[in-house]
Amino acid sequence: MINRQPLWIKIMLSLLVALMVVAISVGELMRLQLQSDYSARLRSTSEDTFLLLSAATLEPVISEDIPQLRSIVSEMVRLQPDIYAIRVMNEDGVLLASWSRAADQETMNLVSFSKEISFESEVFGMLSIDWSTQRLDHEVIRHTNIMRYWLIASLLILTVIIIVFIHVFVIRPIGKIHHHLLALKQGDLKSRVDINNSRELSLLGKGVNSLADVLASQKLRESELELARRELFEAKEIAEITLHSIGDGVISTDVDGYVRYLNPVSEKLTGWQNEEAQGKPIEEIFKLVDEVSGQPLPSTIRLCLEDKDRVTTLAHALLIAKHGQESAIDHSVSPIRNRNGDIMGAVMVFHDVTESRNMTRELEYRATHDSLTDLINRKEFDRQLFQYRKDLTHNAEHTLLYIDLDQFKIVNDTCGHAAGDALLQQLSQLMSGELRRGDIFARLGGDEFGILLNDCPLTFGVIIAESIRQTVESFRFVWNQVGFSIGISTGIVAITVESADAETLLEQADEACYSAKELGRNRHYVYTEKDEQVIGRQGEMNWLGKVNAALAEDRFVLYQQSILPLQEASQGDHIEILVRLVEPDGSLVPPGAFIPAAERYGLMPKVDHWVISRTMDWFRQHPDKMEALELCNINLSGKSLSDDALLRYIEEQLDSPEIDACKFCFELTETAAVSNLTLALNFMQRLKQKGCLFALDDFGSGMSSFGYLKILPVDYLKIDGMFVKDIVYDETSRVMVASINEVGQVMGKQTIAEFVENEEILEHLRSMGVDFAQGYCISKPSPLDPLA
Repeated sequence: MINRQPLWIKIMLSLLVALMVVAISVGELMRLQLQSDYSARLRSTSEDTFLLLSAATLEPVISEDIPQLRSIVSEMVRLQPDIYAIRVMNEDGVLLASWSRAADQETMNLVSFSKEISFESEVFGMLSIDWSTQRLDHEVIRHTNIMRYWLIASLLILTVIIIVFIHVFVIRPIGKIHHHLLALKQGDLKSRVDINNSRELSLLGKGVNSLADVLASQKLRESELELARRELFEAKEIAEITLHSIGDGVISTDVDGYVRYLNPVSEKLTGWQNEEAQGKPIEEIFKLVDEVSGQPLPSTIRLCLEDKDRVTTLAHALLIAKHGQESAIDHSVSPIRNRNGDIMGAVMVFHDVTESRNMTRELEYRATHDSLTDLINRKEFDRQLFQYRKDLTHNAEHTLLYIDLDQFKIVNDTCGHAAGDALLQQLSQLMSGELRRGDIFARLGGDEFGILLNDCPLTFGVIIAESIRQTVESFRFVWNQVGFSIGISTGIVAITVESADAETLLEQADEACYSAKELGRNRHYVYTEKDEQVIGRQGEMNWLGKVNAALAEDRFVLYQQSILPLQEASQGDHIEILVRLVEPDGSLVPPGAFIPAAERYGLMPKVDHWVISRTMDWFRQHPDKMEALELCNINLSGKSLSDDALLRYIEEQLDSPEIDACKFCFELTETAAVSNLTLALNFMQRLKQKGCLFALDDFGSGMSSFGYLKILPVDYLKIDGMFVKDIVYDETSRVMVASINEVGQVMGKQTIAEFVENEEILEHLRSMGVDFAQGYCISKPSPLDPLA
């Protein structure tokens, strides 16, 4: 039962037993020591008493004075209460005197001493004394008990001190160790024992800490193992789910090339189920052929297992499924290795690229072909032209045709882009029918086409070009029951070994095409090195630099020319703004010299911007002129109609409080308006909302002039000067002017006759009812600002 008691109780009981044994032993030793001390003292007292009695009794013994002896004995007994009995005998042993106390001798402890009564070595008698130890025994017991009490008290205090010491330095640390052990038991593996104790407890604490470290390490390993097991399980689950879910086919084989596993995608692409494919050679399951030649391809898994390395896609590979279906695939194969690096098999990953390959082919085709006509595009035509020019030999000759459709914008603007697209498609098919096998036909952009006549001399190339022109001319395009006749202008260039590079050849063909247009359209024109038309356009290139320089250096000046009313009195100044280019030497260049170059190379929007800006600024600076102004005509080029930034700028200028928008009229040429019909309508409508007026310049120069008057919201018709200048002598011109004027009046539009050079012309115009006249007969152009 005591084994179940706490350690401190066991230690306390052990100490108490030990202390009791010690106390008893020490007490007994002390008692014996006291007895010994008292015995020695009794012997000493006895010796002293014998000396006294010997001296006192010597004479009475010799004289045998009994009364004297009794008196001495009685006195000694009185002096020594511990004497129990005294006997005095003579030398013969005869009792002379004696004395004893009345007591129970049996219950008393007596110590007897005897000694001779002698003098100078002669014995005269014998003394015998019985000493009682009763008092001494009580004294010994009393002192012994006192010492035992002190000893017990001291031992008890010592026991308490020892117990406290043990509790503080043993029990409590052991309790802490026990607490840490309980914490370890409960899973707190971070708990550690303070080892700053005694060597034994430190060893015990180190042992507990080592145990905790071992347990923590073991738990960590168990956690890692559990985590690894869980991760492995999850990885397996994910791998299985992934293999079943991914869009790629996966096939694994053993080291001998026999199938182990097919995922669902590979089942679908190969036509084999996983169960039936397992154990079969890979060549039976996964058959590849060349997409181009149809020849069987080697097994990439066999190649991987033989080379012990990764194998990537074989180009143009087709997978032949179990039931003959074909799929274009990309695939790769990698060896499967164990920990030692030994190959255990191979895994193949592949996916169906049939759609992407078809898309790639489509993209490649679209990259080189026009989406509308399916002809090759400008980029591909340039590449092939470059290659044909590079490969040209001395005995070979090609012909290059550059074709531009005439009046295409009329169809596009009148009937819409859908009609324009349909026209381009039909003409592409029509012209393709006139070409030979091996000729290259391309849409270069918009309504422009290029044809490379392979191995074709110039003379035969001209015949083909004319055949194409006649075919197009005889074609009639119908859209919504409206018919259109189309012509083509063709530039022709011979390609020989002496010819320039491909880029220059195309520029020359473009120049020749432009010449065909300038000569009246619907014709072909053959490029030659010393062609006057080309030389003239090269002169335009020189003017291009001059116009750019004049714009940069602000070297233009505004002129004006008056417009005279013929039927009513003038209500104010009616002028047309003109522009002149100022050469660096100060000489003036008329617009006919630089305007064509600016038109051709896209600089007219900048020139128009300059003219409008300076005109508006001048009227803001001269408010009196603004007040006196009836109408100011400003010319706009066809290119400016497509410049939205210029349109916004004009609107901003007209919003200025110093400018009266109703006093400005913008002139558009008939050709520009018709060629950019949609843009022209938008341009005119937006400025008319500001109050501006519009005039159609050079009216009558086109065959379809009257047809557009219903569409274009113009206020004035400026009759082409080619009719006006000959009305005095030419009946046809006179009829044309009269017709234009009559149509204009019927449609509510006023007319302005240009090129009025003399009074005869002026009177004819007045008699016809023309509203206004303009020309040298009325006023010559003069600077808008005379001080400029």
